[in-house]
Amino acid sequence: MACVTAGDCALTPYPRLVASANGCYCPACPQPRNAAAAAANEEAWQRLCGVSWADQAGCLAPMCARPLAPACLGGACRPALSDSEEGAPPG
Repeated sequence: MACVTAGDCALTPYPRLVASANGCYCPACPQPRNAAAAAANEEAWQRLCGVSWADQAGCLAPMCARPLAPACLGGACRPALSDSEEGAPPG
C-alpha cells in the first residue's frame, strides 16, 4: 500500500499478513509499513499466532537498532533520512 504523508506510515514488527497458523513467524525489528497494513498484520498475527505460539516457537526479542520514524518517500513508507519531520535532513 502506498502513502501520501508520514501519517500514513507506522513502524511494525509484523512485516507481513498471516493468513493461517501455518504462516506464523517470530516478530522482527520494526520496519516502516503503511499504517493500515501494519494494523492488519498485527491483528492477524495476534489472532492466529500470539504470545503462546511465539513462546512455543522459541521466538526471542531481536536486538534492533533504534528505528528512525517512518516517512513517506516517493509514495512508499521507508525509514526517515533523519529524526526530523518527513525525513528531511536537519538544517
